[in-house]
Amino acid sequence: MTADDVPRMIWQYTSIVGRPKLKPRFILGHHQGCYGYNSSATVNGIVDGYRRSQIPLDGMHLDVDFQDRYRTFTVDGINFPNVAGFLKNLRARGVKCCTNITPIMTLRESDSDPYHSLREFWDMGDKLNSATNLLPLCWRYDSPGYMNATHLDPDNLDDRPSFADYIGGAVYHDDYVFIEPDPSKQQGNYNSGFPYHGGVSYGTNLGTPGYYPDLNRAVAREKWGQQYQFLFDNGLEFVWQDMTTPAAGFSFGDMLGFPSRLLMSDDIYDQDPTKEPPTKTAIELWGLYSYNLHKATYHGLNKLKGRENRRNFIIGRGSLTGMHRFAGLWTGDNGSSWDFWRISLAQVLALGYSGLTIAGVDMGGFTFDPAQSNLPPPHWCDPELLIRWYSGAFLLPWYRNHYNQHFDTKVFQEPWQYTYAFQKFGSLIPSSLYSLYMSVEPICRYYVQLRYSLIQALYDAMFANLINGLPIARAMLVTDPEDVSLFNANEDYIDNQYLLGYNILVCPVLNPGVFNRDIYLPGTTMWYPSNLRIDVNGFGPDPYGLKNAAQLETPVSGGTTLSFGCSIPDAVNNASQIAYVLPMYIRAGAIIPQVDVRQSINENDSTVNPLCIHIYPGKEATSYSMYLDDGVSRDSAPADLPQYKYREQPDVHHTNKVDNANEAKSKYREVKITQSYSTSDRLITLAHPWDGYDASASVGPTYHLGIWASKSTAPGDPEQVKFSFQDQDGKPISDGGLVGKFDATRGVLALSVPIALVPSLAGPNTQAPAGVNKFVAVKVTGLN
Repeated sequence: MTADDVPRMIWQYTSIVGRPKLKPRFILGHHQGCYGYNSSATVNGIVDGYRRSQIPLDGMHLDVDFQDRYRTFTVDGINFPNVAGFLKNLRARGVKCCTNITPIMTLRESDSDPYHSLREFWDMGDKLNSATNLLPLCWRYDSPGYMNATHLDPDNLDDRPSFADYIGGAVYHDDYVFIEPDPSKQQGNYNSGFPYHGGVSYGTNLGTPGYYPDLNRAVAREKWGQQYQFLFDNGLEFVWQDMTTPAAGFSFGDMLGFPSRLLMSDDIYDQDPTKEPPTKTAIELWGLYSYNLHKATYHGLNKLKGRENRRNFIIGRGSLTGMHRFAGLWTGDNGSSWDFWRISLAQVLALGYSGLTIAGVDMGGFTFDPAQSNLPPPHWCDPELLIRWYSGAFLLPWYRNHYNQHFDTKVFQEPWQYTYAFQKFGSLIPSSLYSLYMSVEPICRYYVQLRYSLIQALYDAMFANLINGLPIARAMLVTDPEDVSLFNANEDYIDNQYLLGYNILVCPVLNPGVFNRDIYLPGTTMWYPSNLRIDVNGFGPDPYGLKNAAQLETPVSGGTTLSFGCSIPDAVNNASQIAYVLPMYIRAGAIIPQVDVRQSINENDSTVNPLCIHIYPGKEATSYSMYLDDGVSRDSAPADLPQYKYREQPDVHHTNKVDNANEAKSKYREVKITQSYSTSDRLITLAHPWDGYDASASVGPTYHLGIWASKSTAPGDPEQVKFSFQDQDGKPISDGGLVGKFDATRGVLALSVPIALVPSLAGPNTQAPAGVNKFVAVKVTGLN
């Protein structure tokens, strides 16, 4: 493929491999997960802590602790009793839950203690029938393979691992017979036609031996998707897909020589569900298994009863090109180190080049710092590192704190827990670090809240990705391809700075002990130090409806490298400095929507959250599209996009009207805002190019605009600022709801525009004749 620049290359690439469908808005919120949240009481206590701290939280990720004896698709009824009530209560508090679904299916079951999901894939009455058994069969590839065989005794029980269902639980061995030398006895599994016998480890001896569904078969994928019904009937909202390929960690039994010497089903086109497809070695199909796992889950969720028209989401792990059409991607287990923090930013930006809309890492690190593995417990993420991670990643698409509490790995990682660290572990922490520990909660709260205030901007970038394939978080090669210095002199900045969409530049601090960070402002446009703020001083609602935005400082020219003071303050006693922990700039001419902070993104929230649209000064004409919908329905998506118009072929041989129907109904509203300039005036226009959704219940009846001037050019006398409203023909518009007021202290004109006056050009709520470019405009003099 060739293209003139990086954004065109991404557009071209995603045109070939496909673009995703619309995801629920809440997945852009703040998420928390922990391997070790092993009871409903523990989870409720964690949510209590977040709500007390006023750090917004939308997602709770329940690891395999949630399962009954590592039986996938089940719930531990002892530690999570009344699971429906538990999940319903969390939902009422704005917290949506997912759980870890791995493809292992434990073989520990019997007629007296059946594992029903396993029996869905294996015909207990005819265990060798390839048509009715949907587990990979263990016909081993024994001709010369891709590796030299190691001769071990697969029947030596002493060489096999032990397993337990929980820490301190009863220990057992996987004692199945692999080869039975006595022909008079029941023969073992080797070349028996029985399913591939694998196993999975969740750390130390936690885990289970088991089977894997043959997800390269379409009929198995259909069956897999149906297994989620129980969990979603009880209140689960999305899925975490982990350990996404058959495990090869234990070298016993069928796993000897795996994956080079095991045959698996090939995913041929137009499969016959009554026949077993041809096979290839597992290593040839390695990424395909994970791809089909995500695919099976995605299509299965879309067909569940009770999920009609609801958007579904999977956060997945490891796959092939194209998995972004079914799931987001997190990069797997990492550690609490500065190296991992630096790498993670580069990873997310690189995945964005590949069309992945939602990508991210475990903020704070899953394990402790690998360099400190020789230190005794307790462990936790370094407070400076967590501050830099939470602040620097605050506009990346996937924003999840995730860590391991088992095996003395870590004792806490939630930001609000650092406030109590000296009470619990004071003897282990130097007193000189008291201020740093106490600063973790307020600084992390600030940047999580700032993210939530910019959730509309994040959502706009995610919505636009359906159309153009461009990532939410963009490297500067995507936003400023004409800046050739990014290919030579300033290439070091390519993977340590990023932009939300086109307008907001974020420059994370990636090293410890930093007081000043060098940053590069790309392109030829001017850049303003960000004036977007969260109220940390208790001033209350902004009287101008501008979300507590600060005065706009003097801009800096693009192509400039500068040093930004970004030390970590005593955030308890010097809260006003929190805004400068992270270098952040706004492009000249930017148009940025902002909303009030909520503790969660809840579609059932009956309170209006009014929009403020910040419009920044510049020299060139600019525009911005904002997308309003209910955040949860599949029919919100634009119906004319290829990923909705052209349906995939059904996975199995039956007529499925759900598969063949276009679920997109264009039930959204696009708000198009433009800004242009003359010698003395600025002209801002608003229109609805598409209006298929009434957003009044969520944003209210009015668009609030903040038209900014920089500190160096803003007039001190309000009388110098004039404004008038007009239509596309320049005719005056008069309405009692069209009001404005200039704030001379901040240099901003605050305007209110009734949404009813904004013309709708297409869609069910169309007001203008087809082809007529109507808009409402405000002409501003004195703020250039």
